[in-house]
Amino acid sequence: PVKAPDDPTAPARAHNKDLDVHVAEVFLRGSSEALRTRFTTVKGFTQLLRRHVELASIDDDRLETLTQHLEREVVAFEDTLVPLLHVQELQWRPDALHFEPLDLHELTGSVISQYSAALTGQHALRVEQNGPVFGRWDAAWVSEAVSALVSNALKYTPNGGEIRIGVRRSTAMGCVSDN
Repeated sequence: PVKAPDDPTAPARAHNKDLDVHVAEVFLRGSSEALRTRFTTVKGFTQLLRRHVELASIDDDRLETLTQHLEREVVAFEDTLVPLLHVQELQWRPDALHFEPLDLHELTGSVISQYSAALTGQHALRVEQNGPVFGRWDAAWVSEAVSALVSNALKYTPNGGEIRIGVRRSTAMGCVSDN
């Protein structure tokens, strides 16, 4: 019998697998710590709010302040949790991505139009286009990413500000800017 030669790529593949495991562990450790911090903060604000309600000692300004803190923490909680859910989905369902030929300008424009319809003059949304950007994209994931970027821009742009959204063909890079 002839012995098959050893696979010369085996050490590199084993190293890459070890590196992948290490990166995953670091990501999970950091995400877990962030989630614990957010959970503790939300729990604390909720307990404080309940105490004020039980004692009937809360005024409108204090209620507004506590509500704003809770809303910020819930958004931060979501920002931490969503990437974990995506990683989990891709790990257990590698077929979760559905790449199809799409124009990023068209896809971005459809997401922006949803926001534009809901705005009440507080912000101006401008889509900067320099022609189509064709490629194979997962429409749901790209839409979610654009939506998250626009949502954050709306959250942190002062009322009356302008938010510009663009996709550049040269690098197929999206950008969101505000003033």
